[in-house]
Amino acid sequence: MAFNKEDQEHIKDFLDEMDLSGKSQRTIDGYRGYFKAISQIIAEDYPGLVNMKKNDLRALVKALKKSGLQPSSIQVHIGALSSFYTFLENEDLIELNLITAYKVRKMLPKIDHTAKEMERDFLEPHEFEAYMQACYRTRNYIRNQMILLILISPGGPRRKELRGILVENLQRGKGRILLQDTKGGKPRFIYPTPRAWDKIDEHLKITGKTRGNLVGLSYIGIYSIVLSIKEKILPEDFETREQYDILMAKNIHPHRFRASACTWLRRDKVSSRTIMKMFGWKNRKMIERYDTVIQEDVDDEIGDYFKKTNGNGAEVIK
Repeated sequence: MAFNKEDQEHIKDFLDEMDLSGKSQRTIDGYRGYFKAISQIIAEDYPGLVNMKKNDLRALVKALKKSGLQPSSIQVHIGALSSFYTFLENEDLIELNLITAYKVRKMLPKIDHTAKEMERDFLEPHEFEAYMQACYRTRNYIRNQMILLILISPGGPRRKELRGILVENLQRGKGRILLQDTKGGKPRFIYPTPRAWDKIDEHLKITGKTRGNLVGLSYIGIYSIVLSIKEKILPEDFETREQYDILMAKNIHPHRFRASACTWLRRDKVSSRTIMKMFGWKNRKMIERYDTVIQEDVDDEIGDYFKKTNGNGAEVIK
């Protein structure tokens, strides 16, 4: 069902406020999409967003779960609603942010970072190429391809780190980009491929930027772009329909590119110490969390072992 008239007016005011504060159109459209999704599943007898009680919000969370959204997507939708309530609170239309007041975040499903989830949602190289191909079906495809290539770069930046990249921190001569706005607060580098550098150069030529933010998108804007690119992927981008169906079943968001970058480096025999340094990790447990080992990896490694040892370990124990 649609929101009532009062809610629609408040949402319009909220989105207008985002526009006036300088939020990108993609970010605003992202929020509009979240509200549309919520309006389609909210109970018919809901009392209005301003008058929601704890049981109403609990019912909304339950409906979001039933809709098939991943835990991370549910959190994003509730996060959008929380931002809306903060706006209403600042406008003195409600006394407190209802998401905070009723401790709604404690009702949300936890995001599972188990190895099983990482394996399911890991990007294979041919799947990444499908993303790159799909960019040609989007607006600003050069910028979008640049974003994907930076996300998958050795050192895989987080969304916060990606949006904080400055043009003046591009160190082309050394083949690296300085990240200053990092999770741990300690600067580090990522190492884009030549292909990524080409897209960066194209993007800079189009935008004319010589200083300032490279990407020019918000935290949610980057998330929305990755989701929108996936929607443009077609079966003909793959050799088989099965490959397409496998990718469509995966929950791919920006952080999955970081996990994939880690796995690709491990497959290419990059040392764990180097991987730790690039990704800003303090111990090997993080590598174990992000590095995905699938059955094909086991098959390949044991095959290499048998070729080296003739299957009996003779070369190892000499």
